[in-house]
Amino acid sequence: MAKTTEETLVQDIADNFQTYLRKGVRFDRVIGSAHTDLDIDDIETLLRIHFVLTDADGNQSKVGVLDFMRQLEDRIRQMKTTTSPESFQYRGEIRGQIDWQGTVKTRARAGRLDEPIFVCTQPEEHYNIDENLVLKRLLSVIHEIVTDDLAYALENPAGYDWRTCLARTDFAAIS
Repeated sequence: MAKTTEETLVQDIADNFQTYLRKGVRFDRVIGSAHTDLDIDDIETLLRIHFVLTDADGNQSKVGVLDFMRQLEDRIRQMKTTTSPESFQYRGEIRGQIDWQGTVKTRARAGRLDEPIFVCTQPEEHYNIDENLVLKRLLSVIHEIVTDDLAYALENPAGYDWRTCLARTDFAAIS
């Protein structure tokens, strides 16, 4: 049986590459021994940077992080939220709907029924629903990559021609 070439192996695993990464396979030893001419010190950082710099490049079936970030400002306005009534105590003012039962109880505990204390109920908007938590985690990962892994290239643009793809995306929005 003939030995499989490196190119054939790479083509065979290309579709499952993310699966290998999620399982914790370390590629730096494999790439270092297979391609000694590559000068890569940290393959994980390189892959993280590649993830952030993905773009559709006109391909409608493909969406990358750069595309996602360009559309984020419009989509963030449509975020789903939940609301629930929250009770607050106010002295001498009313905000929202008065909870008369809570107001009377609060005044009775204080020993003064004529005290200007009001318990008011206001709808409180909550953003921490499951799908928003996933978005929050994704944005924190992207922010970490941009601020940590790409910091030098963003501060010192000389020699980094690929930065032109970042020009159309405002990563400062996630800071």
